[in-house]
Amino acid sequence: MKKTSFAQMQGGWFLGNFKPSAHKTNCGEVAVKKYVQGYVESTYCHENATTTYVILSGEIRFNGVLCKKDDVIHYGIGEVISIAAITNAIVMLVVVGDAKFVRGKGLCLDELEPMYSSFFGSRRDVSQNLIQSKDISVVVQGAVERDVTPNTLQSIRKYLPESKIILSTWKGTDISGFDYDDFIFSEDPGAHTSALRIYKHKNFVNNTNRQLVSTQAGLGRVKTEYTLKLRSDMVLLNAGLLDSFFSYPEHTNEYRIFKQRVIIPELFTRRRFEISIKKPLIFMPFHVSDWFYFGLTEDIQTFIAATPQMPKSDMAYKFSSFSMARPERYLSSWRWRYAPEQYYTISAVQRHFPEIQFRDWTDWNETNIMQSEKFITNNFTVLDFKHHGITMPKYEPQITSNSGDYYMIPGLYRYDLFDKYYKDVIIGGNKEFDWDYNVEQAPFRF
Repeated sequence: MKKTSFAQMQGGWFLGNFKPSAHKTNCGEVAVKKYVQGYVESTYCHENATTTYVILSGEIRFNGVLCKKDDVIHYGIGEVISIAAITNAIVMLVVVGDAKFVRGKGLCLDELEPMYSSFFGSRRDVSQNLIQSKDISVVVQGAVERDVTPNTLQSIRKYLPESKIILSTWKGTDISGFDYDDFIFSEDPGAHTSALRIYKHKNFVNNTNRQLVSTQAGLGRVKTEYTLKLRSDMVLLNAGLLDSFFSYPEHTNEYRIFKQRVIIPELFTRRRFEISIKKPLIFMPFHVSDWFYFGLTEDIQTFIAATPQMPKSDMAYKFSSFSMARPERYLSSWRWRYAPEQYYTISAVQRHFPEIQFRDWTDWNETNIMQSEKFITNNFTVLDFKHHGITMPKYEPQITSNSGDYYMIPGLYRYDLFDKYYKDVIIGGNKEFDWDYNVEQAPFRF
């Protein structure tokens, strides 16, 4: 007999080819999972396995269909799955076959919207909305996928109906049948692949230049006052970001480069990166999320239009003597000079403030951490999902788990703390502010 504590299991999984497990097998995986009310996990599939859920308690919508205790829900190979917990719920989950899954595939907007309904409503103040969609261009940039990007375009038409959609992607891409107003094809600059020790030497594709080229090309077609730069795998669920655009008008003049604040998402606008409690904190100056930007077109042009492509030598970066002299900062071993988010940001910063020093991602100190904080809080409005209303199915449940009451990722410039900073420091004139916080998982959530 082998006795194992369920508390030792990760994410509720207790059978499968992983550690720890009660029994190791290659045939599939089994878990008992608990979901808190409001939990969302959208659009994923197992490409070489079947998936069966047995609801032990509570109510859950699977692909929009309400299911209750004792219901059994089965998905075949490749079928798209979405989960929205209506109440706290417990399920048995059985995956038979190769359990590798793919996120962000398949479901149309009408199936996605009901999943997120509990996240919106009372928080919106539409009286603040002074921007009309006819004054907005939406640059949808990056590689397009036929089972993903149409959702993006459909959601823009629904929530920004008079906006101009500019689809910016690569030469040779088939965009027939897509709904857009203008398009531009660019030569694909390619990517660099490197193995990251932090992710157990898993290969990571650095798409810094791909995002840069497709964004700049799309911006070159914009003629409206406002621009929303949006990844081609993101979906609008309302126009909440318009309601918040004028909510934070005040700023100090320190490190300011925009006429108006630019809205960015909380994920992944980082202050620091925490690998584990056994390793030291890694601060991440100038790490502004690149998922989307919304603001005056001239401000977004100021931020990104003049940025050169990242040199290949910086994608396979040989760390400086500075970083090698600080081995506690080298443990993670990212093989690039800057994270993509840092590269776009520090390029803009140093065009305006060449005195700011930040040689590579290991080169953080009290001075540039402070400079980064002032640059971010004076130029950007950091919103969470409840306030900007834009999701990326590929990154669920991280998006909804870092919005509102619960935060599962530490070290972010959280919306609630940004709001408090604005009131305490920018309005109130306080000199000190504590961005650090402990993460508490939602109850009953694995």
